[in-house]
Amino acid sequence: VDGDGALDLLTANYNGNSVSVRLNDGSGSFGGTQNVAVGSAPYSVAVGDVDGDGDLDLLTANYNGNTVSVRLNNGSGSFGGGSNPAVGSRPISVAVGDVDGDGDLDLLAANFDSNTVSVRLNDGSGSFGGGSDPAVGSGPISVAVGDVDGDGDLDLLAANNTGSSVSVRLN
Repeated sequence: VDGDGALDLLTANYNGNSVSVRLNDGSGSFGGTQNVAVGSAPYSVAVGDVDGDGDLDLLTANYNGNTVSVRLNNGSGSFGGGSNPAVGSRPISVAVGDVDGDGDLDLLAANFDSNTVSVRLNDGSGSFGGGSDPAVGSGPISVAVGDVDGDGDLDLLAANNTGSSVSVRLN
């Protein structure tokens, strides 16, 4: 996240309403003590360049807040600003992908209690709105995107805890 080519470490702190960012010094040692404030009870973290400036931003599924926190990277691994777009009930997993084919990363959140995946479209600057909330199986705990039908656009897959199934929704 700091642009030095070494993989850094980000963890969601459920009880701390934050994400810990630890920078890799290149030898596998992690330092720094940046804790980025996010919404209530972050459960998972995803990274992607949502504002189009060439660096990795962070997104969290906030289990108690029915939001996804979007925090923008300043290019050196420090995060701030951003937004908290509303999603379904009890988001537990977040993913990013260009689901509308406009060249920027959209967000998807698996909503445990509402049995949906919220799809929120990026306006290109890292602001999210619109989209849809397709129904999936019972208790979705993870969401992923990929072109499963080979038509060139990203489809969504949700792993469902209660039903021990995977929902596939074609784009």
